[in-house]
Amino acid sequence: MSNRSEVRFDIGSGSKSGEVRFGHVLLHSTLDRSCWWLGRPEQTIILSVPVQMLQHAWENDTGEPWPGMMRMHSFRQDPLVIQLLAALAGELDRTGPVNRPYTNTLVFQLSTHLVRRYSDSVDLSIRQSGMQPSRLKKVVEFVMENLEQELGLAEMAQVAEISPYYFCREFKKTMSITPHQYVVKQRIDRAKALLQNSSMSITEIGAQLQFPTPSHFTATFRKMVGVTPSAFRPHC
Repeated sequence: MSNRSEVRFDIGSGSKSGEVRFGHVLLHSTLDRSCWWLGRPEQTIILSVPVQMLQHAWENDTGEPWPGMMRMHSFRQDPLVIQLLAALAGELDRTGPVNRPYTNTLVFQLSTHLVRRYSDSVDLSIRQSGMQPSRLKKVVEFVMENLEQELGLAEMAQVAEISPYYFCREFKKTMSITPHQYVVKQRIDRAKALLQNSSMSITEIGAQLQFPTPSHFTATFRKMVGVTPSAFRPHC
């Protein structure tokens, strides 16, 4: 928490030393034995989060089994971790009894953020920059080849080879729309082509492209294109 401090530490791989600055954080598993020598220990927060809390945060957030390990490989800045730890420190330093519901909420927020960003199950390539181009290409090709089939989040995530939760998050980070919105957009684009170049009825086109009812197809088309399918279709 101080401006800077000399630090020497050993997390099972030999002693390392360096300088840490305000807001630097390091996350490692409690299964790793660690030793710390801090230049200004009164300015440092060491927080041990029970694995059960991390597991609860993960399963509540993703609905998937807890994958286990999390760690950072070097000190880094993380503004949200800084904010939450500062709030925890402030609550523990205040006079009077500690507000347990408030501190529990802070720790749960911290746990959720940690498992979202630093779990070993999260592909390193998508933590910061969005989905890898090779993964995105596979998903886009899969969608275009299957517009006339049901396309669920699980199927697209399986093509990308990541969990549905992270697929949805990273797809939106990369494409600026959700996977569902992308599929609908591609279906409307396909519908425009069919309206212009085929003799299929509007009802047939909507059904072929997995719209549940003709009215839903018409409403979605008008919302995205600005006119109804009938008005869009060329007339002799």
